[in-house]
Amino acid sequence: RDGDASVGDAWADACPGPRSEQPKLRHLLVLDLEGKDEIIEFPVLAIDVAKRQELGRFQLFVRPHRLFSGLALTTDSPAVPFSEVLRQFDEWLATTLGHSLFELAPTTAILTCGDWDCKHIHTQCGICEIPVPDLFRRWVNIKRSYADAYGGEFRGMKSMLARIGMLDRQGLPKFGFHHLGMHDVENISRCVLHLLSEGYEININGWW
Repeated sequence: RDGDASVGDAWADACPGPRSEQPKLRHLLVLDLEGKDEIIEFPVLAIDVAKRQELGRFQLFVRPHRLFSGLALTTDSPAVPFSEVLRQFDEWLATTLGHSLFELAPTTAILTCGDWDCKHIHTQCGICEIPVPDLFRRWVNIKRSYADAYGGEFRGMKSMLARIGMLDRQGLPKFGFHHLGMHDVENISRCVLHLLSEGYEININGWW
């Protein structure tokens, strides 16, 4: 991929040594975007890995950059431009974890259910013609972590919830509704906390 060299250089600067010698992660930012063509919801839940507890939440609805181009929007809409979402997220991150969205913090990582979310950030930044924040250049794909821990293939959040007994008799999540942003983030976080409680060390396993 075109960005691999620059990401590798940034990672080497932040964490000397090979990827197998990654420092232990202290904080995970569980992210599950909504929106296929463009991002429409940006929900995040921060987890302290050592304490296995929530540190805080961030959620904003995103105004698509192209969909409403040239159209008048109601002033009471809660959705804001993606650039504004990133600005507010950066402020929240500084308050919550003490560092910027635009630095590659060695012990903090985005965690997603797949590789799509962080790649979609790259796509959305391209649409909006803004730089990709460094934090989205490497991440934890929790499906890959589950496959490493338990073997087999985990194709989505529900397959992980099934593994830890968090689906009801109809095969639906016991808590929340699937494909509602913060509900999905909460359920992915349950999967994360289960892995941590089992003694599994979660590491970065996705790069762009």
